[in-house]
Amino acid sequence: MHLQAERAIDRFDYAAAMTWLDRSRVLANRNAETELLAARVARRQGSTDAFQQYLQQARRLGADEDKVRLEELLAIAQTGAMERCEEELIAYMVMPGAETDEISDAYSNGLAAASRFEDAMSVLSAWALDYPDDPRPPYRTGRLLEHQEQWDESEAAYRLALQRNAEFYPARFALGRVLLTGRRVDEAAVAFRDCLTMPNPLSAQIELAACYRAKGDPEMAKQILREVLASDYETILASYQAVEDIPDYFEAAVQLGDLEAEAGNSTEAVKWFRLALDKNSRDLTARYGMALALRAMGRTEDAEKEFAYVLEVRKALEKANPLRNRIASRRDDLEARLELGELLLQYESEKMGLFWIRSIFTYDSKYAPAHQVLAKHYRGLFDKSSSNDALAQFHERAAAENTP
Repeated sequence: MHLQAERAIDRFDYAAAMTWLDRSRVLANRNAETELLAARVARRQGSTDAFQQYLQQARRLGADEDKVRLEELLAIAQTGAMERCEEELIAYMVMPGAETDEISDAYSNGLAAASRFEDAMSVLSAWALDYPDDPRPPYRTGRLLEHQEQWDESEAAYRLALQRNAEFYPARFALGRVLLTGRRVDEAAVAFRDCLTMPNPLSAQIELAACYRAKGDPEMAKQILREVLASDYETILASYQAVEDIPDYFEAAVQLGDLEAEAGNSTEAVKWFRLALDKNSRDLTARYGMALALRAMGRTEDAEKEFAYVLEVRKALEKANPLRNRIASRRDDLEARLELGELLLQYESEKMGLFWIRSIFTYDSKYAPAHQVLAKHYRGLFDKSSSNDALAQFHERAAAENTP
């Protein structure tokens, strides 16, 4: 059973892997290796609480402590907190029989999250040479290139990943995203349709709806989005997790809200915009759309409140470009990086806010103001997961140790 599960993990077929592991539990419900493999699946899928539970169970059942510690380090690396794990990861990488592909995956991902792009590219280049059939090195290279807006190069990297494994859906989804960004709508639609064979294709359906909308077919787009929104939010989010593209915003609800507003269905539009804002109050597109729909309904006072908030946020975000210019002229301007990160975290995007704050640690891993901001952020999250609590504690300690 374990061999079958391992093969499924190597094929990125996590549903099949968990099926084999469930069968293994039926035969022997106290097997450390089963729980360790389940932890690996959960880590790869970004399910932090499930990862912690499986790993704790593996430890209780007597799993090899080196294997348990490696999984912990890989999980930490994936968050971008390289100062907590890099030295140990490098030590594991040079051990005899090391899982260098698994370590390289998390290591390069963590380096990218910490804005250490050159280091990440070095790891990816070595990994690609050592594992010429693995789609992940070119895929991760594509993600870095896409972030740097090198569209042609990222497209080529994603196509190389798909040459290595045609069913590696993260690369196919990312290819569709790049093509859609470049307004190559028909080609993007093909990429997203090819993702519909995923076990949970809701994320691809949302992007396919965007393609229909771009092609001037709002009715087909609405039909697809209504089908998607019949599913619960957690299932939709899980589909994005499967292609490693967790969005900041509830895109399906925003798109359907826009389409209903365009059709003059203001009450329906407000319903979907409100749902999007319930999931992320930073979504300025949804808030502005709701303001317009409220005004169309004659709810002028409510609309003006939303317009006023949009104006406040836009005014605050006027500071973002000057801060980016400061950073471009002086890469080690830590105050500018922190101010930009806090600004984006409050008003625009948690993902990008955290990206800029974490980038500080490339220059100074002991920078107390950044640790203070991150501690407050993780402590205040509505999601009181064990991983967020651990991150809050880590940054609280780091802030205290490095504050004069």
